[in-house]
Amino acid sequence: VVKIVSANLAYDHLCVVSSLILNDDYTLTMEAFEDNPESYAVNAIGTDSEPPPSPNLYGAASSVTRVVAREVPAQYTAVNKYSISYAQPDETQWAESVLYKSYESGANYNFVNRTTLSSITGVVSGVGSTNGVAYIQVTLDSSDSLEGATSLDSLLTTPRLNLCGFITAGGKDIYMRYEDATLISGTSWKLSNILFDIGGFPQYNTIVNLAVNDVFCLLDSLPYLENLGTEEINKTLYFKPASANFSGQEQVLGEVTAVSLAVTGLAQIPLTPVDIAINNIGADGTNALVVGAGDIAITWVSRNRQFAGMNDYARTDTSKDDIEFESFEVEVYQNDDVTLIRSATTTTKTWTYTSAMQATDGNLTPLKFYVRQKNAAYISAYADTAVTITIM
Repeated sequence: VVKIVSANLAYDHLCVVSSLILNDDYTLTMEAFEDNPESYAVNAIGTDSEPPPSPNLYGAASSVTRVVAREVPAQYTAVNKYSISYAQPDETQWAESVLYKSYESGANYNFVNRTTLSSITGVVSGVGSTNGVAYIQVTLDSSDSLEGATSLDSLLTTPRLNLCGFITAGGKDIYMRYEDATLISGTSWKLSNILFDIGGFPQYNTIVNLAVNDVFCLLDSLPYLENLGTEEINKTLYFKPASANFSGQEQVLGEVTAVSLAVTGLAQIPLTPVDIAINNIGADGTNALVVGAGDIAITWVSRNRQFAGMNDYARTDTSKDDIEFESFEVEVYQNDDVTLIRSATTTTKTWTYTSAMQATDGNLTPLKFYVRQKNAAYISAYADTAVTITIM
């Protein structure tokens, strides 16, 4: 930097030399540019001159919410498993959860696993039908997005695609899959073109017994999916998912609310037969039929618990009975649902209540028919509603 002063030009400024050239006549040619730095003004917005605070990654992490412990249904596992789902708190310091398990509700919790994952959970905020299309509206606990299937065909042919679980007020689990998911507003989504395929024969575009505030969980977002030991079958387990922050500091277990799970061994229990028909006539929504006097032929459809929701149709390219299949048990009750009239065991999917049997039993009417499936160790549950038959 040089200062150039010229009385003739009235020039008196600092300049920065950019080059010097030695000429042949031993003179120097200097190139320089005026050093005139710009002045930058700073406009203050607001009165706070302090920098913004950094996120507190080391504060105590809050508890996870909407914690649910469930056995995995037989259609979705070949071995006994359980799942734990929850919604993580909306805070920067939450880093992960650490799962502990006990056989007592208040003590002796042991480490199971840890994960940074959380579930997509929420509640049912509405059910209904628009232009003949049934829908379920859910309000999520987070800003996560739900995605629909590309087509009904992809929904039918892709196991577990968009599989959801609902826990009703009565504690019953309902499972369904959806083809379309539409954002309504905020965190509310409308699920439509619904397929229920776990409780019986697949039902499309229908609503079962769901109500507002039933718990929702998308089952491809499970933080914990763990195997059950054989010694844990028919026991009650207790779980505590403790939150941890980014320094690894966990919640005190005594401050974490436990959730319980009564283990039944779902993966080993046969599935309930469905689609009971009487004299080749299926029951209506009331599960009631009127038949004429004479033999009563009962038929049904079995389901294979080893595969994802498949039914045993009379076709060669579908799944067969369970590899542990033993027999079916048919029971005939009086209409009081208490007095057992007759029971029978068969290895085929049909049984006939003959006129002679009816006479021996007192020609009672109306009657209720139940069918269960058995293997060597377990027997399936009854269907939700028996078929009631009135003999005219």
